[in-house]
Amino acid sequence: MKETFHLDDALNAHQQDMVRDARLNFEAEKSEWSVHYEQKLQRELQSRIDALEFFVRECVEDPSTCVASYPSQAEKRVMIEHLATEAKDRDVLTEDLALRLAELDQRLRRVLVNDDFVYADDRLKSVYPPERFWWLYEHVAE
Repeated sequence: MKETFHLDDALNAHQQDMVRDARLNFEAEKSEWSVHYEQKLQRELQSRIDALEFFVRECVEDPSTCVASYPSQAEKRVMIEHLATEAKDRDVLTEDLALRLAELDQRLRRVLVNDDFVYADDRLKSVYPPERFWWLYEHVAE
């Protein structure tokens, strides 16, 4: 049976308490400033999609220029995934942003090929399964 790694397992008790307190504070702030938070969420998602679209355009034009920078771009796509999930959970993911992300993923798939996991720590594979985070298991095709 495959053992599941939890990020909290890498923290000592004091660090786990700090993370728990930060989560509680963050949830309280999101509740108190919900409209501002939701607007910021949409702006941040838009901005990150714009940046990743630019990267994908560069890869289409000349894949060799973006091979080395792909791991950092894959990490940005992880952030987009988390932002989109949060926006969807809060029912503020606009149809336009959802469509742009779907189209971006289609273009991204065309410049990638299967490869090893992007992150050096294989324990993160259980945190980022390939069914949802497929781009972490790929690299730019040259």
